[in-house]
Amino acid sequence: MAKAPKNANTKNGLWSLFDQTRFQTLALYGLAGLAVLLLLLEFTGLRYGYTAADEIPAFYILYAALGAGLIGLASAALRRVLLNSRSYYGDRCVQGEKHPVSDLGVKESGDA
Repeated sequence: MAKAPKNANTKNGLWSLFDQTRFQTLALYGLAGLAVLLLLLEFTGLRYGYTAADEIPAFYILYAALGAGLIGLASAALRRVLLNSRSYYGDRCVQGEKHPVSDLGVKESGDA
């Protein structure tokens, strides 16, 4: 009998490090700590502004948060515009078929 191929989800591979909850927690706390440190440095360092916006405390932080929020809203709006409804191809479309819950996730022959 042949051995199963190694993939990124095996416990022996390097990528298994990223599947662990401990790593995710450490990464989250590390990024949050870096964000707090950079926020504190924003108020303590000497700044030489080129524009009037540079004189506003935490301007670039607020600007980036606003930009990220607008990108999120724009992507949600574009998703509604670009994705087709399930009835787009008609009544005989495979996507519109009803399946029992027990049948979902079961691979059929020919599925990869």
